[in-house]
Amino acid sequence: MFFLGRRRVFIGECNGQAVYYDQKTGEALAAPKSKLLNTEKAGETNSFIPELVILLLVGGPAISGFFSLKFIGVYNWFSLACILLFWLMQFSLLVAILERALYKNVRKAQPTTEKVFFFAASHNLFVKNQFDPRQLSALPYRFARFVVNIVSIYYFLYFLILPLKFGQPIGDEGYGLWFAGLLFFSVFLLYNQNNPVRFVKIMRLYSQGKVRFKEEVEH
Repeated sequence: MFFLGRRRVFIGECNGQAVYYDQKTGEALAAPKSKLLNTEKAGETNSFIPELVILLLVGGPAISGFFSLKFIGVYNWFSLACILLFWLMQFSLLVAILERALYKNVRKAQPTTEKVFFFAASHNLFVKNQFDPRQLSALPYRFARFVVNIVSIYYFLYFLILPLKFGQPIGDEGYGLWFAGLLFFSVFLLYNQNNPVRFVKIMRLYSQGKVRFKEEVEH
Protein backbone atom coordinates (compact mmCIF):
# COMPACT_ATOMS: atom_id res chain seq x y z
CA MET A 1 0.00 0.00 0.00
CA PHE A 2 1.46 3.34 -1.05
CA PHE A 3 0.67 6.56 0.82
CA LEU A 4 -1.21 8.17 -2.08
CA GLY A 5 -1.58 5.21 -4.44
CA ARG A 6 -4.79 3.54 -3.28
CA ARG A 7 -6.50 2.11 -6.35
CA ARG A 8 -9.95 1.35 -4.94
CA VAL A 9 -11.47 4.22 -2.99
CA PHE A 10 -14.15 3.80 -0.34
CA ILE A 11 -17.37 5.64 -1.29
CA GLY A 12 -19.87 4.46 1.31
CA GLU A 13 -22.13 1.58 2.21
CA CYS A 14 -25.45 0.25 0.92
CA ASN A 15 -27.50 -2.80 1.88
CA GLY A 16 -24.72 -4.66 3.64
CA GLN A 17 -22.11 -3.77 1.03
CA ALA A 18 -19.10 -1.47 1.03
CA VAL A 19 -19.01 0.51 -2.20
CA TYR A 20 -15.80 1.55 -3.95
CA TYR A 21 -14.57 3.39 -7.02
CA ASP A 22 -11.72 1.81 -9.00
CA GLN A 23 -9.45 4.64 -10.13
CA LYS A 24 -7.77 2.48 -12.75
CA THR A 25 -10.83 1.09 -14.53
CA GLY A 26 -13.34 3.81 -13.61
CA GLU A 27 -15.78 1.18 -12.30
CA ALA A 28 -18.15 1.31 -9.36
CA LEU A 29 -17.63 -1.78 -7.19
CA ALA A 30 -19.24 -3.37 -4.16
CA ALA A 31 -18.17 -6.03 -1.68
CA PRO A 32 -19.51 -7.44 1.61
CA LYS A 33 -18.75 -4.84 4.24
CA SER A 34 -16.87 -5.42 7.46
CA LYS A 35 -18.79 -5.91 10.69
CA LEU A 36 -17.05 -2.77 11.93
CA LEU A 37 -19.27 -0.85 9.54
CA ASN A 38 -22.45 -2.66 10.58
CA THR A 39 -23.96 -0.38 13.19
CA GLU A 40 -27.13 -2.44 13.56
CA LYS A 41 -25.92 -6.01 13.99
CA ALA A 42 -22.37 -5.64 15.23
CA GLY A 43 -22.85 -3.95 18.57
CA GLU A 44 -20.46 -6.31 20.28
CA THR A 45 -17.82 -5.70 17.65
CA ASN A 46 -18.21 -1.93 17.67
CA SER A 47 -18.31 -1.58 21.44
CA PHE A 48 -14.57 -1.96 21.87
CA ILE A 49 -13.65 0.84 19.44
CA PRO A 50 -14.53 3.80 21.70
CA GLU A 51 -12.66 2.10 24.53
CA LEU A 52 -9.54 1.79 22.38
CA VAL A 53 -9.76 5.42 21.33
CA ILE A 54 -10.19 6.55 24.94
CA LEU A 55 -7.23 4.42 25.95
CA LEU A 56 -5.09 6.05 23.29
CA LEU A 57 -6.23 9.53 24.28
CA VAL A 58 -5.74 9.29 28.04
CA GLY A 59 -3.11 6.55 28.21
CA GLY A 60 -0.29 8.70 26.87
CA PRO A 61 -0.61 11.56 29.35
CA ALA A 62 -1.12 9.06 32.18
CA ILE A 63 2.05 7.17 31.26
CA SER A 64 3.88 10.46 30.77
CA GLY A 65 2.90 11.71 34.20
CA PHE A 66 3.82 8.40 35.83
CA PHE A 67 7.29 8.30 34.31
CA SER A 68 7.84 12.02 34.86
CA LEU A 69 7.09 11.81 38.57
CA LYS A 70 8.49 8.38 39.42
CA PHE A 71 11.28 7.48 37.01
CA ILE A 72 12.35 10.02 34.41
CA GLY A 73 11.72 13.54 35.65
CA VAL A 74 13.85 14.97 32.85
CA TYR A 75 14.10 14.77 29.09
CA ASN A 76 16.46 11.97 28.00
CA TRP A 77 16.71 9.18 25.44
CA PHE A 78 14.41 6.95 27.45
CA SER A 79 11.62 9.54 27.54
CA LEU A 80 12.02 10.10 23.78
CA ALA A 81 11.82 6.35 23.16
CA CYS A 82 8.59 6.14 25.20
CA ILE A 83 7.05 8.97 23.18
CA LEU A 84 8.08 7.44 19.85
CA LEU A 85 6.78 3.99 20.78
CA PHE A 86 3.45 5.42 21.86
CA TRP A 87 3.19 7.33 18.57
CA LEU A 88 3.74 4.11 16.68
CA MET A 89 1.14 2.30 18.78
CA GLN A 90 -1.46 5.04 18.23
CA PHE A 91 -0.81 5.22 14.51
CA SER A 92 -0.65 1.46 13.86
CA LEU A 93 -3.74 0.56 15.88
CA LEU A 94 -5.95 3.26 14.39
CA VAL A 95 -4.78 2.54 10.84
CA ALA A 96 -5.48 -1.17 11.36
CA ILE A 97 -9.00 -0.51 12.70
CA LEU A 98 -9.95 1.81 9.81
CA GLU A 99 -8.34 -0.45 7.22
CA ARG A 100 -10.38 -3.40 8.42
CA ALA A 101 -13.56 -1.35 8.66
CA LEU A 102 -13.35 0.23 5.21
CA TYR A 103 -11.32 -2.20 3.10
CA LYS A 104 -11.59 -5.67 4.62
CA ASN A 105 -13.16 -7.29 1.52
CA VAL A 106 -12.04 -4.81 -1.14
CA ARG A 107 -10.31 -7.55 -3.15
CA LYS A 108 -13.65 -9.35 -3.47
CA ALA A 109 -15.37 -6.28 -4.91
CA GLN A 110 -17.44 -6.77 -8.06
CA PRO A 111 -19.09 -4.25 -10.44
CA THR A 112 -22.26 -2.72 -9.03
CA THR A 113 -25.16 -0.61 -10.27
CA GLU A 114 -25.55 3.15 -10.34
CA LYS A 115 -28.40 2.87 -7.84
CA VAL A 116 -26.12 1.28 -5.25
CA PHE A 117 -23.30 3.75 -5.98
CA PHE A 118 -25.61 6.75 -5.70
CA PHE A 119 -27.06 5.58 -2.38
CA ALA A 120 -23.58 5.00 -0.92
CA ALA A 121 -22.25 8.35 -2.13
CA SER A 122 -25.30 10.32 -1.00
CA HIS A 123 -25.01 8.86 2.53
CA ASN A 124 -21.27 9.46 2.84
CA LEU A 125 -20.26 11.47 5.92
CA PHE A 126 -18.71 14.08 3.64
CA VAL A 127 -22.13 14.84 2.14
CA LYS A 128 -24.35 17.37 3.88
CA ASN A 129 -27.96 18.24 3.18
CA GLN A 130 -29.18 17.28 -0.30
CA PHE A 131 -26.73 15.34 -2.42
CA ASP A 132 -25.60 17.01 -5.64
CA PRO A 133 -22.23 15.70 -6.91
CA ARG A 134 -21.79 18.81 -9.04
CA GLN A 135 -22.01 21.14 -6.02
CA LEU A 136 -19.47 19.42 -3.74
CA SER A 137 -16.41 21.53 -2.98
CA ALA A 138 -12.95 20.28 -2.00
CA LEU A 139 -11.85 23.63 -0.55
CA PRO A 140 -12.90 23.00 3.10
CA TYR A 141 -11.19 19.60 3.06
CA ARG A 142 -8.00 21.04 1.53
CA PHE A 143 -7.93 23.63 4.31
CA ALA A 144 -8.47 20.96 6.99
CA ARG A 145 -5.63 18.85 5.55
CA PHE A 146 -3.40 21.94 5.49
CA VAL A 147 -4.04 22.63 9.18
CA VAL A 148 -3.42 18.99 10.17
CA ASN A 149 -0.22 18.94 8.11
CA ILE A 150 1.12 22.12 9.72
CA VAL A 151 0.42 20.92 13.27
CA SER A 152 1.92 17.48 12.50
CA ILE A 153 5.09 19.06 11.09
CA TYR A 154 5.34 21.26 14.17
CA TYR A 155 5.23 18.26 16.51
CA PHE A 156 7.70 16.31 14.35
CA LEU A 157 10.20 19.19 14.37
CA TYR A 158 9.63 19.67 18.09
CA PHE A 159 10.47 16.01 18.63
CA LEU A 160 13.71 16.39 16.63
CA ILE A 161 14.96 19.22 18.83
CA LEU A 162 14.10 17.51 22.10
CA PRO A 163 17.72 16.29 22.54
CA LEU A 164 18.60 19.96 23.09
CA LYS A 165 16.40 19.81 26.21
CA PHE A 166 18.12 16.74 27.70
CA GLY A 167 18.52 17.15 31.43
CA GLN A 168 15.70 19.69 31.73
CA PRO A 169 12.63 18.79 33.81
CA ILE A 170 9.59 17.49 31.92
CA GLY A 171 6.87 20.10 32.23
CA ASP A 172 3.24 20.30 31.18
CA GLU A 173 4.32 21.06 27.61
CA GLY A 174 5.43 17.44 27.26
CA TYR A 175 1.87 16.12 27.50
CA GLY A 176 0.98 17.45 24.06
CA LEU A 177 3.58 15.18 22.49
CA TRP A 178 1.49 12.13 23.36
CA PHE A 179 -1.31 13.26 21.05
CA ALA A 180 0.91 13.71 18.00
CA GLY A 181 0.40 10.06 17.02
CA LEU A 182 -3.28 10.88 16.43
CA LEU A 183 -2.25 13.74 14.15
CA PHE A 184 0.00 11.47 12.08
CA PHE A 185 -2.87 9.01 11.78
CA SER A 186 -5.14 11.86 10.67
CA VAL A 187 -2.70 12.73 7.88
CA PHE A 188 -2.74 9.12 6.66
CA LEU A 189 -6.53 8.99 6.95
CA LEU A 190 -7.09 12.19 4.98
CA TYR A 191 -4.67 11.26 2.20
CA ASN A 192 -5.12 7.51 1.94
CA GLN A 193 -7.87 5.66 3.77
CA ASN A 194 -10.72 8.17 3.43
CA ASN A 195 -9.54 11.10 1.35
CA PRO A 196 -12.33 13.73 1.13
CA VAL A 197 -10.63 15.65 -1.71
CA ARG A 198 -10.43 12.47 -3.76
CA PHE A 199 -14.09 11.73 -2.95
CA VAL A 200 -15.08 15.13 -4.37
CA LYS A 201 -13.06 14.45 -7.53
CA ILE A 202 -14.80 11.11 -7.99
CA MET A 203 -18.18 12.77 -7.57
CA ARG A 204 -17.17 15.24 -10.25
CA LEU A 205 -16.38 12.33 -12.58
CA TYR A 206 -19.74 10.81 -11.68
CA SER A 207 -21.59 14.02 -12.56
CA GLN A 208 -19.79 13.97 -15.94
CA GLY A 209 -20.92 10.40 -16.65
CA LYS A 210 -17.41 8.98 -16.43
CA VAL A 211 -18.10 6.26 -13.85
CA ARG A 212 -18.83 2.80 -15.23
CA PHE A 213 -21.67 0.77 -13.75
CA LYS A 214 -23.09 -2.73 -13.96
CA GLU A 215 -26.30 -2.83 -15.92
CA GLU A 216 -29.37 -3.21 -13.73
CA VAL A 217 -31.44 -6.33 -14.28
CA GLU A 218 -35.06 -5.56 -15.10
CA HIS A 219 -37.69 -7.69 -13.39
